[in-house]
Amino acid sequence: MRFLGATLLHTLASATLGGFVALTFCKDRKIQRLYTFFGLLAATTIHAIFNYIILRGETSYTFAVFAVLWFSIIGLILFFEKVKKTLADRRSTGFI
Repeated sequence: MRFLGATLLHTLASATLGGFVALTFCKDRKIQRLYTFFGLLAATTIHAIFNYIILRGETSYTFAVFAVLWFSIIGLILFFEKVKKTLADRRSTGFI
């Protein structure tokens, strides 16, 4: 399972970090660094939990792990669509 879920895991972890960075696009430098730190912490936590489950070696969690990964990725896609719409709205009003 480790090699099958690695692509999904790394997509999720890097998109999580990217999501935190996207939230701070128009914010102060201090806020950007804080969100980037928490994004890195969240990505690391996701990675650590996945590794822990994999290293336990129980195959009974395989479907659940893949389901959580896929639903999380779908949630991130929806989140990025919302961020994209918000930025487009700000551009149209002259905020950015």
